Order: sequence, then structure tokens, then C-alpha cells
Amino acid sequence: MRDFLPDEARSQGELVAKTLNTFELYGFQQVSLPAFEYAEVLERGLGPVEAAMMLRFVEPETGEVVALRPDMTPQVARLVATRLPDGPFPARFCYRGSVLRRRHERARHDQQLLQTGIELVGAGGLRADLEVIEATTRAVRDAGLSDFVLDLGHGGIATSLLAEVDDDVKPRLVEALSLKDQAELVKRAERAGLDAALTKRLAELLELHGGVEVFERARRSLAGTSALVAIEDLAELHAALEEGAVAPGIVVDLGETRSFAYYTGTMFQVLAEGPGQAVASGGRYDAL
Repeated sequence: MRDFLPDEARSQGELVAKTLNTFELYGFQQVSLPAFEYAEVLERGLGPVEAAMMLRFVEPETGEVVALRPDMTPQVARLVATRLPDGPFPARFCYRGSVLRRRHERARHDQQLLQTGIELVGAGGLRADLEVIEATTRAVRDAGLSDFVLDLGHGGIATSLLAEVDDDVKPRLVEALSLKDQAELVKRAERAGLDAALTKRLAELLELHGGVEVFERARRSLAGTSALVAIEDLAELHAALEEGAVAPGIVVDLGETRSFAYYTGTMFQVLAEGPGQAVASGGRYDAL
């Protein structure tokens, strides 16, 4: 957490104004959300959050546990569910605000981050995914970043392959997938007694990254599994993004398990030289 001197504050303010202006041109209306939220709301939205990652305290008047938000999406979901349960839908919201993420990586990252973002509620399918990604990459370009890569994944691929795996085993396999450690993944799968064919498919997931050719390899590797539905959905989206020249480069990573319990469909990140982390990220979370 740090201060911003006048030049930094001015630069940050201009950046926020540019991104919000782009979002509003795409039809997203701005909402304002409180810095604190009931911990129950955040945990329902994000799944169990490690205690050390979120700053919590007891609200004196009610005795409820509240927290400084690590993400704003669950707050928008709560806003829609409690204030706009009858719509109109689809609803398009944008926001700006600080989030607090108590991270413990070796690299130095600010723990208080100023975010801008969008949420499209009540729309499904290819057109909705395309709209959100187009608005995001347009905002990135309008902010002045022209050299970046769009990284695509799908939350339904690993989820469907692991659907029959015991819940006590699943987190260890997801961890190995997220670390891209194929040898460790195979070792953990064999130790857990997974079927040899499933172990092979999980291991091959980590090799399914690259360009458009990945989809044909995935169709062969995952033939006969329910993951093929997600593969075809992502292939259709990839073709539409390329046709629209939405990003200077697009890569596909079918072994991506970022926020495994959270995303139910398309996942994306905007990656660029310098920050060491995604410039923008998002995806579909229909269960929220």
C-alpha cells in the first residue's frame, strides 16, 4: 500500500477516465460500491478465501464479519440480486475502485490495487463473450497499450475431466495443473488411483497451448469426453476474435485452471511486457 504523488495521481486519474469512457461507449453504466463487504458475500462469490489473503474485522453494531474487498465482481452480483432482481436484463455495469489483495509472492506487488471493470449480467453465449472481450481490449488500446497478447482458456475443460474425481483429491491435481508441472500431475494422479486414460488426458492438457492448431490436437486428445463441448465453444470464439482483429496476438491455453472453482466458461487474460502479471483478466461465471 502506498501514496501517489501529484504526477502519479494525475496519470492514474487520466488512465481511469479513459477506460471508463470506453466502457460507457460500449453501453456499460457506472455503479459505485462500498469498500467493505460482508465476508459471507465475498466467500459465496469467490469460494473459500484463505484467511491471510483478506483483511477482515467484526462490524461493531451487528457482530458480522466484514472485509476489505479483494474483488468487486461478487459485489456487483449482490447488487443485482438484492437491488435489481427483476432486471431489466441484460444489465451492463462498469465500476472503479480499490481492492486489497494480501499477496505473499517473492516479487513485490502492491497490495492495494485500483481497478476498473465491467460486468455483463443476464446474457449468454458467443455474442456475450465477444462483447466483453472486445470492450476490454478496446479499453486497453484506448489507454495507450498497443502491443499485447490475448490469452484464452475455458473453465469447463478441466472441470469436466475432473467431475468424477473425489473432492479430497481434486485440489492437489488442480494445483499441479496450475503449476504446469506434468510430472507431478501424473505422480499425484497415479497415487490417487485415477484411471490411466484420464491421467493421460490430464497430462496432455498441459501441452495444449499455442495457436489455432491447438483445437485440432484437443479434439483428438479429448475425443469421447464431455470437454469437447467447451473446446468447440472456445474454437468458435477464437475464430470470431481473429476475424474482428480484437488483439494483436491470440494464444490458447486449454490447461489453464486459474480460479478453477469460479469460472464456468471462457476465461481470458491480456498479457504484455513489463508488469509480470495480467494487465486485464476476466471470464464467464454463470454460477455466481
